[in-house]
Amino acid sequence: MPDHRFIRLRSDSTECTWAMLDGDGRLIGSVMSGTLDAAADAIGNERVIVLLPGSHVLPLQTVVPKASPARLRQMTPYLFEESIAEDVERMHFATGRRLDSGQIAVSAIARTQFETWLDALEAAGIAADAIHADTDGVPDTPSTLNLVIEGSYVYGRTPGQPPFVLDGVDLPDVCAMLEAQSEGRSDLRYVQIHIDEAAQQQHRSGIAELGARLPNLDVRGLADGALHRLAATVMFEPGPNLLQGRYAPKSNWGERLRPWRVAAGLLLALGLASLAAQAVDYLRLEREDRALTLRLTESCEQTFAAPQLSLCANEVRRRLSEAGQTSVAGSESFLNTLAAIAEHRSADSTIAALSYRNRVMDLRLVVPNVPALDLFAQDVMQTDRFDVRIESTADTENGIEGRVRVEANVP
Repeated sequence: MPDHRFIRLRSDSTECTWAMLDGDGRLIGSVMSGTLDAAADAIGNERVIVLLPGSHVLPLQTVVPKASPARLRQMTPYLFEESIAEDVERMHFATGRRLDSGQIAVSAIARTQFETWLDALEAAGIAADAIHADTDGVPDTPSTLNLVIEGSYVYGRTPGQPPFVLDGVDLPDVCAMLEAQSEGRSDLRYVQIHIDEAAQQQHRSGIAELGARLPNLDVRGLADGALHRLAATVMFEPGPNLLQGRYAPKSNWGERLRPWRVAAGLLLALGLASLAAQAVDYLRLEREDRALTLRLTESCEQTFAAPQLSLCANEVRRRLSEAGQTSVAGSESFLNTLAAIAEHRSADSTIAALSYRNRVMDLRLVVPNVPALDLFAQDVMQTDRFDVRIESTADTENGIEGRVRVEANVP
């Protein structure tokens, strides 16, 4: 998993705390606090998750039939029309995952308040990938009442139930209230408290009282504050993401790709260089093909008095037929041999005569001198497709006439 940047807003939207967690939920660096502008300056390439004060977000659960996310968002407000005091038309509802109980987790928040925080984030230049209530960060653990205590606030969750947050309530009163609500439940056997340093002083007596009443009480300190504990839960078991419906983030590919501009530029330069190299190779091969075609045309005209390759090919087939070489393999062997001779003879050489039978071509090749004749033989040999032997040479008024035997190797 990539690194995650968590920004936790206070009721005053200009103040916040922030921290970065690695893919395993471990804290990278330390928890910082300050303005949203300062938090924005700390953002790098990591995923950005914003936590809103849970006191402003109403956690709900409901049973709904299976439907698309868009259909669920349309249905959800009317499912709670009779159970919440606020006008549902003024609320924003976000649906989450389906729970083990079959219910859907839902978060509801007043639109005006939510839009105030969105405006503050936008003004600071923060593009959130997800927005959750900080109460979603309270762990949901089987058989365990989890409490996260920060100053005067007590965040809590009983197994399988929505989280809650209370302000200014003593711990024994919180537990008494939960015991009354969960009367008849036998699955609550443990209580785990995560508490910061400031709250430890305030709730010292309450913790001692609970310790005397509850044998399975586990108290853990929050050395870095509550943000790390809440963020780690949201990272792996997120509640409903409030960025849904009309608030769903629009694609911002420019910002997302900014860190990759250098790498993209290098990749583009490499691609252009590769295309340029291929273009050069193509032009080179095209020139070689034209030169070879020209030389083959000249050879055909000199040998068969055929000014066009098609006429030359017809004449070759006719002579092969007369010589008994009517098979496709025989024709291919002759043409390959002729092509090799045309490719490797020099421009100042002349084919005085040639004959072909059973993969062997006998040439009378006129060249300026003996070294030119040797060079021709070596070039054809280096293709590894022919055996070449110079059988004799003779001086003529036009140069050296060599009798050359070119035999195609058996494939």
